[in-house]
Amino acid sequence: MEKEQYFGWLNTLQVGDEVRVIEEIEGIGHSINYSNAKISKIKENRAFVLSTGTNFNTMGEYRYQEQSLGNIFQYKMIPLTEDIKKKSRFYHINRMIGLLTGGGPL
Repeated sequence: MEKEQYFGWLNTLQVGDEVRVIEEIEGIGHSINYSNAKISKIKENRAFVLSTGTNFNTMGEYRYQEQSLGNIFQYKMIPLTEDIKKKSRFYHINRMIGLLTGGGPL
């Protein structure tokens, strides 16, 4: 998604909208996790508070560094499309079935 489209999307968000959150962790290793959350509050400066309690800036991002381990956690909100909703609903169930049947993740 281009920057202009992304900022346009951010400006259309309202309380109660569900978004996709990308969590990128850099440190000893590098991992990327995905989750969904609802917007619980939009501040006057268009900063966002999600249902998880995380505060995102007006750019839809949040970043912090964990001092003891030196890990950097970066979060970004992206649109939650219908395709992603359908896939994520059964992802963990399909993965568990695959692992239990010995076929690996589906």
